Amino acid sequence: MPLIYIDYEKIGNKKVLTIEYTGFEEGFIESILSKRNIHYEKEGRTIIIENAGKKQVKKILIENGVDARYIVTPGEVFSFKYILESLSMKRSTKRVCPRCGSTNVRKVSFLSGWFTPLQFICENCGYVGVAFLEVEE
Repeated sequence: MPLIYIDYEKIGNKKVLTIEYTGFEEGFIESILSKRNIHYEKEGRTIIIENAGKKQVKKILIENGVDARYIVTPGEVFSFKYILESLSMKRSTKRVCPRCGSTNVRKVSFLSGWFTPLQFICENCGYVGVAFLEVEE
């Protein structure tokens, strides 16, 4: 789930705006700030801005395509609907056979993972086991 957290922090004797984010491509938020000529420093996944306000930065991000639901500032709460939508979003994944690389994989039986341990079988090479890779489609 993409998420941006914007808040003020005291670093040394200065009160600065910090932006922490996850779920976006590396450099995406920075590119938006650069386009708007907002000077920032970066420490790990935290962006530090000295001369900007929370509302200003939030507005800029929204104007540049970031969904407002993904931006959180102190005192705000997620809507219940958004939380449920986020929990129900499932990424489509496929299992990959570790022996031959095939995605033609299925459970050993319909009881696998229910009454018996979860095991899979590769229809191409016959490999049976619990160790199958999962990749996003």
